[in-house]
Amino acid sequence: MSSTPTASSGPHLPLQSLPQQQSSWTDDLPVCNNSGVGYETNKAYRRDGYRTQEHTQEDYSFHFELDTDLCLYGVFDGHDGSRAAHFAQQRMPAELSFGQLTRRGSSDESVCVALQQAFLAVEKGFFEMIDEALAQRAMLLSEIPAGLTEFEANRDHPAAMQKLTQLNSRISGGTTAVVVVVHQNRLYVSNVGDSRALLCKTDENGILKVLQLTTDHTLTNEDELLRLQQLGMDVTPLRQGETLAGQEVTRCLGNYRVKGGYREDERLRACCAEPALAEPDFVSVQLDESCRFLLLLSRGLYRALEEVRDEPQVNKEVAQLVVEEFAKSTTLAGVAQTVVNRVARDHQDCFINSGNKRCQRCEDMTLLVRNFSYPLRSSGGASTRIKPYISFDGYRENLQKAKERGEFTDETWWKRLLNM
Repeated sequence: MSSTPTASSGPHLPLQSLPQQQSSWTDDLPVCNNSGVGYETNKAYRRDGYRTQEHTQEDYSFHFELDTDLCLYGVFDGHDGSRAAHFAQQRMPAELSFGQLTRRGSSDESVCVALQQAFLAVEKGFFEMIDEALAQRAMLLSEIPAGLTEFEANRDHPAAMQKLTQLNSRISGGTTAVVVVVHQNRLYVSNVGDSRALLCKTDENGILKVLQLTTDHTLTNEDELLRLQQLGMDVTPLRQGETLAGQEVTRCLGNYRVKGGYREDERLRACCAEPALAEPDFVSVQLDESCRFLLLLSRGLYRALEEVRDEPQVNKEVAQLVVEEFAKSTTLAGVAQTVVNRVARDHQDCFINSGNKRCQRCEDMTLLVRNFSYPLRSSGGASTRIKPYISFDGYRENLQKAKERGEFTDETWWKRLLNM
């Protein structure tokens, strides 16, 4: 362990300090009427049915229509506090709303550059916001003698350690991000972390297919483990279940512990550069009549389904739940919220009825639905019976055909997806 005491990160920020509904400049941006959002806060369950929220809600999202052919969507899943997710929700639209996407043209490359710069600008802005706390923290650490254990530091320097705990709370936390731009009938997706974007399409036979357009940047991703290994880190413990300084994602916005402060962690100190990246993966897809709807979801939603079903491949189940609600609901917000409610209820019931300890608590859940052409109940569309999903082999075959048609322009991303 590091010889310099760092104290614990302290409690999360109180709920009232970053309310989900506080006034914001984004309140004046026009909401996209072709989308809806559902959410549920984190919970811990008891067998008698009682449940409590464990910490401040850390999921945030937006869905804006800036022009007739320009829409922005985002889902942010915070960890170790809500500060970074809330900051990203506010700052990301500002980085994309004032001509950044259009002044360079509408090519894939220009939109990719705009999205990449937006992610890096949000990251920079977040660390500038906590810069004063970081400076105060560095000064406090310099005043505490090196070589003390945490017990000794608390005994001999209680005031400094109490202040250090408060500062650690102020600088803690990061967030995943999945951001989507719909521009001139094309879909652009960028992400860091493990929030997902799913594109749901039907083929000529009416079979619904689900394409995951994002890469999960987690410790189960061999490409990410290879990157960490190339930085000088021993990844064997990560393969055995250890985390990256307390987090499971290898890319995020914010999180000082795996960015500027990574050398304070004994295991990360071997890295020759910051182990976590804010650099997003990027993919673009041409929208056509086969594209029915898009889903953005935080990890809490699909993780809850994984725990209930004991099955890691749950993307198609999320899509199927959405399809069922399209036949019942009259609004897209109703579709999204009902699906989230259903997953949350099944998750709690799994714990109460079977005592499955994996389901004893749930994370925040967010589901954003962006409809392209699927009929809602209110639109007069008849209820559609969905045919079986394609097999995994058929999934790969479909990706190969899409590649040959030129739908996917990012070679690295496509190879990763094909080899899932």
